[in-house]
Amino acid sequence: MDIKQYLIEFGASLVSSEWQWNYVLLNMAVIFVALSLFKYKLAWITGVPFNDELAKKDNPAFGYVVGGAFFSFFLVMAGVSSGEGASDMMTELKLMIAFALSGMVMLLLSRFVLDKISMKDFCLTEQIKEQNKAAGIVDACNMIATAIIIFTYMSWVKGDSFENIKYVAYGWFVSQILLSGLSFIRAKMFKAEDGSTLQDNIKSGNVAVAIRYSCYKIAFAMAMYTTSYHYEYSEEYTWWYAQSIILAGIILSAVIKLGTFIAKKIILLSIDFRSEINDQNNTGLAVIEGLIVIGMTILIFNNLR
Repeated sequence: MDIKQYLIEFGASLVSSEWQWNYVLLNMAVIFVALSLFKYKLAWITGVPFNDELAKKDNPAFGYVVGGAFFSFFLVMAGVSSGEGASDMMTELKLMIAFALSGMVMLLLSRFVLDKISMKDFCLTEQIKEQNKAAGIVDACNMIATAIIIFTYMSWVKGDSFENIKYVAYGWFVSQILLSGLSFIRAKMFKAEDGSTLQDNIKSGNVAVAIRYSCYKIAFAMAMYTTSYHYEYSEEYTWWYAQSIILAGIILSAVIKLGTFIAKKIILLSIDFRSEINDQNNTGLAVIEGLIVIGMTILIFNNLR
């Protein structure tokens, strides 16, 4: 094959029906419109002027929240648009709009759950306004963890039925209970020399604590995504398999936590992670522990999928 023939065949492959460019363009249009709406809803929920906080006050905490929200929304919509398109363009458009609106609501509600349950000892929105980077990281990563779980269920269900939204909503609802439970466990495990709590450290701006706490949340969400590969979608057993994804995710998360503990003891035996992160705000070690737990999750995912 000469270069001319190769270029002709390559060009023809790009415009073939297998690429489904019409669905790609439709999905992108819906996502951009929905993301613009999401931006205003986020500003309304947080009570923070969007452009002023980002461009005039240069608020890094709000930037983390907005970046996390945008990334989360892209994750959610990636779950909707994964796989083959719907039977026709109109059905695809309706599905995209329905899932975009429901995904938007679920992400915003996850902020409410974080603020009123997991971080109830202080006002998350006020801390964001005060440019608390630790609060911004926790807020952003909580939405990302939620989005991974929504993505898990959106990409797991099959077909172009609007009834699939109820399975996604169920996965989101249970995930909020579990993520709140994880926050409760992390708070109980937390120890600092001055007797301060996990929430005290987030409020005081301990970025190291925020990074470690957030990485464990994201790893938990990724564990659920990993387990979804082992329960093929079935209309007959949908609810049972939806439960199995959650239960297996909890078990896998415990394995990942144990593996991270062992890894720290073997690789970095002489370092006291608790003291360095909780008492000394050592962000470097927090990043190391966070990436170990996420890296271990990826490793297990690649072996189990």
